Formats: sequence, C-alpha cells, structure tokens
Amino acid sequence: MQDRPRTTKNSGSRWAVAGRVAVTTAILGFLFSRVDLTGWAATLYESLSVWLVVALVSTGLMVIVSTYKWHVLLHGLGIVVNGWTLLRLYLIGLFVSACLPGIVGGDVVRWHMAGNVTGKRLKVGATILAERALGVVSLVILCLLVVAFGWQRFATRPILALCGGITVVAVGGMAIALNRRLIVNLRFRTRRSLLGRCTRLAYHLNRTFREFPRRSILVALAHSFLFYLCGGVALFYICVAFSVDISLVEAITIQSLICLLLLIPISLGGLGLTQAGDVYLFSLIGVSPDIALGISIVRLILYYTYALPGGIAFMQRRQRNAAGISDWSADRDIEVTSPELSADSRVRQ
Repeated sequence: MQDRPRTTKNSGSRWAVAGRVAVTTAILGFLFSRVDLTGWAATLYESLSVWLVVALVSTGLMVIVSTYKWHVLLHGLGIVVNGWTLLRLYLIGLFVSACLPGIVGGDVVRWHMAGNVTGKRLKVGATILAERALGVVSLVILCLLVVAFGWQRFATRPILALCGGITVVAVGGMAIALNRRLIVNLRFRTRRSLLGRCTRLAYHLNRTFREFPRRSILVALAHSFLFYLCGGVALFYICVAFSVDISLVEAITIQSLICLLLLIPISLGGLGLTQAGDVYLFSLIGVSPDIALGISIVRLILYYTYALPGGIAFMQRRQRNAAGISDWSADRDIEVTSPELSADSRVRQ
C-alpha cells in the first residue's frame, strides 16, 4: 500500500522531466536548423575579447547581489548566517536549477539545506518566497515601464501578452497570499484534506511574512532592481564583444524580458526558451538570428561558469551525507547566529 503512491509520484516526475526535455530539444533543434553553423561558429570565435571578461564580472555581481538580498531578508527575521555560507547555498541552488533535469528547483534545495542548518525551516522558506516575489515585482515594474515609455519597438503583442499575464498572476497570487482572512477561513473549513494542509502552511507563512521589517523589504526590493541592472550590463558587454550596436537601456530591456519569460517553467533550466526569446527580441532591433543565438549561448556559458562551483559544493554535500555527516554545521562549514536560538540555549543551560 505504501509503495503505490511512491511509484505514481515518481512516474509523474518522470513525465514532467520528459516533457521539459522534449520542449527544450524541439526549440533548440528548430533554432539551430535555421542557422549556418559554420559561419555561426566563426562569429562565436571572433567574439572572444576582454569585453567578455567584463560581462563575466557583471554576471558575478548578479550572484553577489542576490545572495546579499537573501541575507537582508534572513536578517530581518533574526537569522544571521555567514556570508560565505549563503553564497555557497545560493550557488548550489543555481547549479540545481540550471543543470539538473528534475522538477525540484534550486530554491527547494536551498530551503532544505538552510532550513536544516538553522532549524528555522518556515522562516527560511518565507525569505526565499519573499525574495522571489520581490524579484517578480521589480521585474514586472521594469518591463511595464520600458514598454510604456518610449520603447515602442518592444511593445509587440507577444511581449504585451507576456507582461500582462505575468502581472495578473503575480498580483493575484500575492493578494491571496497576503489575505489573512481568506486563508484563515480556508484553514478551518478544510482541515483534513490536502487543501487543508496547504492552507495551514499558507497561514503560517502569512504570519511569518508580517514579521518582515519594512526596511528589509525595501532594501531587498532595491537589490532586485540592482540585480536586473547588472544582468543588463553583462548582456550589453556581450553585445559589444559581438560588435552589435545596442544601447544599455535596450540591453536591460532584453535581459528583463528574458527573465520574465523564464518564469514559465516549460524547459530545462530555461534552456531553449532563453535562446528563442533572445532571437525574437534581438530581431526587434535589427540583429540577425545567427548573432542573437551566439549572444545567447555566450551568456549561457557565463551563467554556467558560476553554476560550476555550486555543482562542486553540491557533490561535496552528497559525499558528506554518504559518510554520515548530517549537516555542515557539524564540520563548522556553516556559522549560524540567531537571537532566538541563543535565547533557547541560555534557557536550557
């Protein structure tokens, strides 16, 4: 009786992964069939220059900004984690999201590891959800501003539909998540069902969200805007390496719209979907598909450059689990300071 649900769950996961693999393969196959591979490889080789180093540094700044934003939200709930530890956890999440073909995202792995170490699973989960929600808010604001003010070339029907759809879903989801009365009513009316367990979790998350200081939310939101700015700078210097005439505002616009597109989870780590979006968006400013695809591949390589250290840390973690080491704090790889944990320890003593 216990094995049947497990088999059903595994089969569902396999079908989800297979679907994403099929979508990714179909998109990439279509794109590369439209490109002269010999000329494309020569263009890619000619793009190697010092500007790619600048783009690599800008991509690294995106990782640092995101890590610090997570630190700000954790600190707002009274959980202070060593900065190198947070960076390590973030890189692991980056690796899982980008490289592993599963339906479990990097945020879930990051929540599991950080929650085990701090002992504050609910609060850690709330910080990750708040981090993503603030990222979506800042992203929607950027895209709507760019499309609305003066950049009519990006105001096409697919882009407007994407911005409008993501905006409606984001606003509706946050309105439900922050509606305490609705969650309380659902919680007490559906106690014994799956919906009841979900609403109980939503109820506790709602209480945790209200504990965030306003200053932490504002600082994290500012870092979300800074994150997309760094991404636009990285894309701008990749375009410079390819001798593409593009402004910084156009690069930030394309980068923001690509990040908005990646909120649709239909491919493996955004692979294929990103390249298709790049080819379409760059065509709006007169860039050929060969060049646009080359820019997209180089940006993907720079992204994987930072996912690689996360993969190494992830494999080390698996080896420690196999050796019977439960978490990094036992090896002093993680240093956690929480006012609540300190108070509990003093009471026990």
